Amino acid sequence: MRQDPAWTHDKGCRSWGRWIQGNNSPAIGVCTDMRLWCAWLGLASCAIAWGQGVWAVRDARVFDGSRFRDGWTVVVEGGKITAAGPQAKAPDGAQILDGRGRTLLPGLIDAHVHAVSADALRAGLAFGVTTELDMFSLPGMAAGGGADAADLRTSGILATAPGGQGSEYGVPIPTLRGPEDAEAFVEARVKDGADYIKLVLDDGRAFGGSRPTLSAETVRALVAAAHTRASSQSRISLPKTMCA
Repeated sequence: MRQDPAWTHDKGCRSWGRWIQGNNSPAIGVCTDMRLWCAWLGLASCAIAWGQGVWAVRDARVFDGSRFRDGWTVVVEGGKITAAGPQAKAPDGAQILDGRGRTLLPGLIDAHVHAVSADALRAGLAFGVTTELDMFSLPGMAAGGGADAADLRTSGILATAPGGQGSEYGVPIPTLRGPEDAEAFVEARVKDGADYIKLVLDDGRAFGGSRPTLSAETVRALVAAAHTRASSQSRISLPKTMCA
């Protein structure tokens, strides 16, 4: 990991910080867990450089999530954005990056991926995707791809019925026969490092076919088990339901 931010051939940088409410910039919204990346306008990707010191991008064109704002300076201290706006000032001794002619954006979130490797997460970051929400992957991906890759949140193995959607790929996965299997399924996903539960409700009728799917009783049991885990402050959040 490079410790000193430096513009590379592809002119890119990112910060581990968050957008904050700036005193001189009331229109900035709070976007939790957003990192920053910057690139030349017109390029599809950028190289990444970042640092944990004190630095600033000065006189950049900044997209704040709603509109472009010209002539802004963004200050980063210890990996967090501490100031942003036309009047933002970098502390003495900060490394200054010239943002003129460049555009600064919040990191993008891809809300539906299937993470297959750490290389895929690194490729996502190269295109400005700083967070990926995985909707079905095998255990082992929960650790993510490292500091030079997009952050990963994952459901791990999806919840489906025997022979249901997600079980057809030639890789053995646990399935749920009924509500009695829900608690053990959620516990296993917690141990795998899952951040949330994905439920698949798809009986094939939308495509003129037929396939097994979770019963309403099983779905309720999964929701109850996930809520119990959420209330005990585990990593599991409320279930995500996908209807095909």
